[in-house]
Amino acid sequence: MHRSLHSASLAVLLILAPLSVPLAQERTILAVMDIQDNSGKLKSSDVRTSTDFLRGLLLKADRFEVVDKSRQEEKRRAVIEELKLESGDGCYDDKCRVKLGRELAADTALVCIIGAIGATCTLTCELIPLEKATADASGVAEFQCDADGLLVGLKKVASQLAVGLDETSPATRNGSHNKATSSYDQLMAKARALEQEKKEHGRTTARARTELPGDWSKVGLILSKDSLPVADKMGFVELFLSKHQEDNPYRNRALALLDALRSGRELPEFNGPPPVDWVHSKAAGIGFMRTEATVTQFMSCIEAGYCSSKHFNTIVDFEYCNLGSPNREAHPANCVDWQGAAAFCEWVGGRLPTDSEWRSEASEAGTREYPWGGLEPSCALCIMFDSEKGCGTERTWPVCSKPDGNSATGLCDMSGSVAEWTSTLEDGQRILCGGSWQSTWSEDLSASSIRRVALDYWGSSIGFRCVR
Repeated sequence: MHRSLHSASLAVLLILAPLSVPLAQERTILAVMDIQDNSGKLKSSDVRTSTDFLRGLLLKADRFEVVDKSRQEEKRRAVIEELKLESGDGCYDDKCRVKLGRELAADTALVCIIGAIGATCTLTCELIPLEKATADASGVAEFQCDADGLLVGLKKVASQLAVGLDETSPATRNGSHNKATSSYDQLMAKARALEQEKKEHGRTTARARTELPGDWSKVGLILSKDSLPVADKMGFVELFLSKHQEDNPYRNRALALLDALRSGRELPEFNGPPPVDWVHSKAAGIGFMRTEATVTQFMSCIEAGYCSSKHFNTIVDFEYCNLGSPNREAHPANCVDWQGAAAFCEWVGGRLPTDSEWRSEASEAGTREYPWGGLEPSCALCIMFDSEKGCGTERTWPVCSKPDGNSATGLCDMSGSVAEWTSTLEDGQRILCGGSWQSTWSEDLSASSIRRVALDYWGSSIGFRCVR
């Protein structure tokens, strides 16, 4: 009987003992999720490193027990494979994050998203308990969009999260006080809002860049007006600089003009886009350059600083490349890669055509086999390989040398001369339209002819014209 009483007493003591001993402070088991970069302004390697940096900062907080990195990496790969996600190495969607957190036996997931508004980046982080998907604490920081700025932002957010958790945890997780006021849905709404602002900024920047060549030409026109007061001229240049603050190749020259106006010195030489003969195509519904871009026009773009000499080649096919060759100023600018062609079109206020737009004009909306009609190709109609390359010259001819081969709209050299770059990308390759001075077969010179080439390709048989 004494033994039974002793056993019962011991059982009571064991049950009551925990109530008489102070509870140790509970720590949050934290899974630091991959930081998601929606800004498009940071290197992926810096973003990956920033996740580790943030993990290290939070390890110093007394309230956190941060999940081991190697264990989390192993579980993350397994979860991504199990869910058959297509998000690469990142675990960015809700389902992946929740499953990963539970696999790690974590209490809370730390979800961070980088966004951008103009030149400023933002870092938004929230601590989200996995059992209720509402945030216990959040941190937000603005920073300069580079690696050093990111480190500053991470330190700010880590400090905010540590303070927020001290005020709300662990009791908040048990629902005793300070109910969470922000949810994961709110975080994602913030991220979407930031992304929308980024897209709108991108559209505004794209519009400004499209208008840049025309605005620069207007600067030249205003400066040429002797009747205008100097103050008005200065105001127009300042307006130009204010509108085009990003990616403006004319900035230094505009500043030089402004300085000369202020000091009363002679204005430096003004270089703007050359005049372009635009012809409206009823079939394509857009305006085309009447001719292929010429050597003179492309060299003007290089001299103005908008085009770069690294985007044309005079080494391969040197004797056939017109740029840098004497007496070919009126020949098409060949040996120019796609980037060089796109830059020139942007400079003159246009763009490269799609292959569909090009073929619509060349075939007059599908009613012509060749730009000139139904006659078989010959040197009377286009520059081609007819017994010899280039109709006997072994190279291109000056643009518009074969007017009988013009399209219905009156565009020159749509077939033969040089094949023309388009903006169309297909299976990782750019589409070329039209034949060239090296083309032998009539099929290659037809209005529907296309050719696929590598993104970095250039050659003496390739040139371009712009649309707008």
